[in-house]
Amino acid sequence: MKKKLSLILAFSILGICLVFSQTQINGLVVDEMGEPIIGATIQIKSNASVGTVTNAELYYILTQSY
Repeated sequence: MKKKLSLILAFSILGICLVFSQTQINGLVVDEMGEPIIGATIQIKSNASVGTVTNAELYYILTQSY
C-alpha cells in the first residue's frame, strides 16, 4: 500500500512539473504607426528553432517547453 501511494505521489508531481514547464507568449505585432503587421515572424532569440507567424486575426501564440 505504501509503495502504491508513493508511486501515485511521484506521478502527480511529474504531471504538475510538466504543466508548469511550458510558457505561452501571445500578442499583436504592430508597426511604428500602430498598424498590425500581416505575416510577421516571431522567434525566441535564445532558441531560433522555436517560432511562429501571425495568424489571420494578426495575433500570434508561441509555446515554449522547457
